[in-house]
Amino acid sequence: GEKLGIVPALREPARMITAGRLMLWFENTLIMSITVCLLSVLLNGMAGYGFAKFTFPGHRMLFWIVIATIMIPGQVTVIPLFLLFTRGLGMHDSFWAIVLPQIAAPVGIFLMRQYIQSLPSQLEDAARIDGCTEIGIFWRVIVPLSKPILGVWAIFTFIGAWKSFLWPLIITSDQNLYVLEVGLKTLQFNAGPRNMGVVMAASLLASLPMIAIFFAFQ
Repeated sequence: GEKLGIVPALREPARMITAGRLMLWFENTLIMSITVCLLSVLLNGMAGYGFAKFTFPGHRMLFWIVIATIMIPGQVTVIPLFLLFTRGLGMHDSFWAIVLPQIAAPVGIFLMRQYIQSLPSQLEDAARIDGCTEIGIFWRVIVPLSKPILGVWAIFTFIGAWKSFLWPLIITSDQNLYVLEVGLKTLQFNAGPRNMGVVMAASLLASLPMIAIFFAFQ
């Protein structure tokens, strides 16, 4: 069969399917990473603005509680999160089940709060006198002045989302929803030593966005 070329002909559809899956996983990872990056920058920026510029009962205690969650290992929250998204929300094998747990980050809130706190309050007071709402102040005053920290957090968030493995592995069982890290590990186990070229090519594909970000933002 090998000499007659029958077996290679039978293997060709599998190779085509593998290539299609790789591009699908790449698209899944790209869409997921961009979504996580945008939502994380927006929500953490708004939370940091609230903690930095607003005074409400218990705001200091609430901020330190948020900061204290940094000490909780991510592995500890995996089971509660899994039960919440599967039994509570019924979101197993869904795009938003991968995205939502990665949006809010105590480190991001802390960085945003510390940076925004250093901005002069006179600018906000002038905007309020001109009739600007709090949302308008955030978009027209805080965001333009906070571009450095927003850009830094966007880079960190995108890289973290692109390299995420444990949570997407747990919350998804449909291969059409796999991200690259999960798909590569699956491919590594299924391809075998004869198809290591496919695994290496897929690993190169997964590293291209990280290389581009490094050279673009160094």
